Amino acid sequence: MTRFLAFLGTVAVAAAGVATSTGSTTSDLHGRFFRTPSGNIACEVDEHAAVGPFKGQRTLFCVVFSASSETRGQRTWLMRVTGRARATWVIGNIATEVPVLAYGRSWSFKGFRCRSRRTGLTCRNKSRHGFFLSGQAQRIF
Repeated sequence: MTRFLAFLGTVAVAAAGVATSTGSTTSDLHGRFFRTPSGNIACEVDEHAAVGPFKGQRTLFCVVFSASSETRGQRTWLMRVTGRARATWVIGNIATEVPVLAYGRSWSFKGFRCRSRRTGLTCRNKSRHGFFLSGQAQRIF
């Protein structure tokens, strides 16, 4: 398993309801990492975020690779279990060997829930705040 972002560290993945990088599918959804079938979006939950506005708190990080910049870094959306989401730029190391959250499937982990659709990825926290991400548009709600 590769690391998602260099500063976030490595975490064992037990993916559920998602296809692995080899194309197989597991039956239960409880992993910390996933990516969309297009490969354009990758997400990770960090139990104790090392950087950013949510330092030391459980945080969901999602990167939209097509929105990223060679000079500014990866365009990253992040949120805690409660409260509003934010967007920022992160210089990091992208994941390539993480499970795929198939279109039409949902993922949940410790206060976060995401749903993958062909139109994009929608993630929410316990406060029902979150973000919608796709290659064409990204918005926080």
